[in-house]
Amino acid sequence: MKQLIRFFLLAMTIGVASTTMAQDSSKAKAKRSPEELAKMQTQQLKRKLSLTAEQEPKVSATILDFSTKLVAARDSKGGKMKKMQEVKHLNDAKNQSMKEILTEQQYSEYLKLMEEQKEKVKEKRGGQKPRK
Repeated sequence: MKQLIRFFLLAMTIGVASTTMAQDSSKAKAKRSPEELAKMQTQQLKRKLSLTAEQEPKVSATILDFSTKLVAARDSKGGKMKKMQEVKHLNDAKNQSMKEILTEQQYSEYLKLMEEQKEKVKEKRGGQKPRK
């Protein structure tokens, strides 16, 4: 009888612990607003690319525009393929704007940073390609 009680207590403890952990991870993955995304990305690029005072507001505006359109595309109705094409189009437009704002050296470094971020996303997915 004591073993049965211990088993149930252990099972309940594990159940409560796993539920708590699941709730914490859902809070951490809360979606950020386009303004928050733009601010975070601008600060990151400011540090890594040494943006000038003239470049910073232009980069911020470009990223805010991209983030706003990205959230709208993500939340829109339509198939995955259509959404993926829209995101690719938005990303290409953002890169073109960044090319006009940044120097050649900064733009080269920017492309490297974007490639690194893409690799990190792939690693988080377990090295798998997105489903089609």
